[in-house]
Amino acid sequence: MNKIKKTICVLLSLMMIALPVAAGGFSAAAVSEESSGALVTVGYNPLSKDVGQALLDQETELPDRVDLRNFNGKNYVTPVKKQDPFGSCWAFGIAGAAEISFLHDNGLGVPAGEVNDLIDISEKYINWYMFHAITADDVELGCVPASQVGEGVDPSKMEETNMNAVYELGGNGAFASNFFASGFGPVDEDEEVDGSYPYLYQGKNGWKSSDDMTGEERSACISYFALKQKNDLLPMLLEMGTISSEDEYDAWFEANWDDGDRNKDFCLIDKSGYAPFDDWTLPLNSKYHNAGLVSYFKRSYVLPAPADSDEDGEYKFNPLGVTAMKSELSNGHGIAISILADQSEPGQESGDDGYMNTVNWAQYYTGDPQSNHTVTVVGYDDNYPKENFTRMAEGEVLEGSTPPADGAFIVKNSWGALTEEDKATATYDADGNIVYENPNAAAWGIEDQGLSRTRFR
Repeated sequence: MNKIKKTICVLLSLMMIALPVAAGGFSAAAVSEESSGALVTVGYNPLSKDVGQALLDQETELPDRVDLRNFNGKNYVTPVKKQDPFGSCWAFGIAGAAEISFLHDNGLGVPAGEVNDLIDISEKYINWYMFHAITADDVELGCVPASQVGEGVDPSKMEETNMNAVYELGGNGAFASNFFASGFGPVDEDEEVDGSYPYLYQGKNGWKSSDDMTGEERSACISYFALKQKNDLLPMLLEMGTISSEDEYDAWFEANWDDGDRNKDFCLIDKSGYAPFDDWTLPLNSKYHNAGLVSYFKRSYVLPAPADSDEDGEYKFNPLGVTAMKSELSNGHGIAISILADQSEPGQESGDDGYMNTVNWAQYYTGDPQSNHTVTVVGYDDNYPKENFTRMAEGEVLEGSTPPADGAFIVKNSWGALTEEDKATATYDADGNIVYENPNAAAWGIEDQGLSRTRFR
């Protein structure tokens, strides 16, 4: 869903006034002296050679381990979510990091081991409005000057064939920084507008994917995917003589949409997740665009990346980036970071050519400086055994899969997690597939908790 793209990896930190928020993320552009901010810890530009060395020297003063789930006895990490049915990982990564920093900077930790759900920033709000331009309605409310009307992305052409197209565009943490700096968001998922909760990560009808749909849901699925697939299928069908004109396309699609595995391809069946063919749109007016904010943007910091590319485009480790991340985490701030993951969406399986040891859920990242997925970093452990990263294939240790030293970052993903309640309430369909009531439920990561560990070198 999130296409792999070449990127110079840059971490970003956000701060909010009134109720402070901090977060991080990658930008797809190189960092300049002017666009870079200082680390919260040191208050200066880490890209300066002298300052960078001073920061590296400072690393010995940082603790060996930081886990924001138990930071001075408090948990500041919100529950793991599941990004299905879209490639919205960038919004989940930035929201997760912002939630952590919001909770920490406002003293809203809960006892370690307890669930912290005191804030739930809406990924749907970020993803939808990030890709829709500022309107005259926003000006009338007094949020922006008239000169800004029309600024931003115009997805109207894409939405002619896919009303939910913006949820599949992908993005990065810098998007959210720019969005918040424009004076919009973040908004809590529990924010009520006109008697409903439009910012929940689900479609308006709350439909879940299913292979036995009837009535309105079935019709919506057929219509949605008929439009979405039309550009690819129509020319082929006409060339093959399967249909003689465009007017016959809809009837052909309805007759053939559930032929064999086609239904699974079109409807992306995940019987525990919400349906992509539901209506996920939000109104383009200020009442929704400018609903009650959690906090206000203060400033953003760009941090050096732990992975970059050299002059030949090859992977280049950057120890300054690792130290910068550890520095932010030791201040109680979450970090969103884009990486090249073995899977870019829930449900995909990792192969031997990836970086993840799926026994220990430990990823040793040494490949190309590309990214296809955004995650939230919630801690680090300098003493995490390097052997836990070692991968095997056909009974043999894969060369280069063991890092040169101990240590790892702790990562919160957006591919779901399982609670004891999820396990207790799970059912099975006619084919023996497990079905959960909770749309965020999925068995992934360390102890099925949606967490993993990663190391860059």
